[in-house]
Amino acid sequence: MKKFGCALVFVLLMTMPALAAEKSFSKFKMNVADGWTAQEDAPVVSVLAPNNEAALSIVHDATDGATDAELAKAMSKELGGTEPKKEGEFFKFSFTRNGNESECLLFAKDGQFIMFTITDPSEKYGAQIQGMIESISDK
Repeated sequence: MKKFGCALVFVLLMTMPALAAEKSFSKFKMNVADGWTAQEDAPVVSVLAPNNEAALSIVHDATDGATDAELAKAMSKELGGTEPKKEGEFFKFSFTRNGNESECLLFAKDGQFIMFTITDPSEKYGAQIQGMIESISDK
């Protein structure tokens, strides 16, 4: 019975999502997945996976009167990206740097915008990235 109990605890620990630590930045706070590092160079917060295998970049800034469509088009052009497409509340586009494709999601409301840039070449960090994005809240 002891062996079964230890095996069950081990299985439960292996299937649990990675723990996260709440970090506070100048405009928002978020849970950063265990093993990831985060730093801010306002208005950009960069979050890197272990061994730099994936990245999440978050820009949170004023729209300066531009619409979300105008911002998405300008950002995509600056990054050499695809034509932005409206998907739900977000504008979505992608670009390639150093052989790695990144996907951008941009949302604007009340004179502020937030843009997520997701780079996950191995596609193994999707759940952690989604969890971090969903944990973002205003300060």
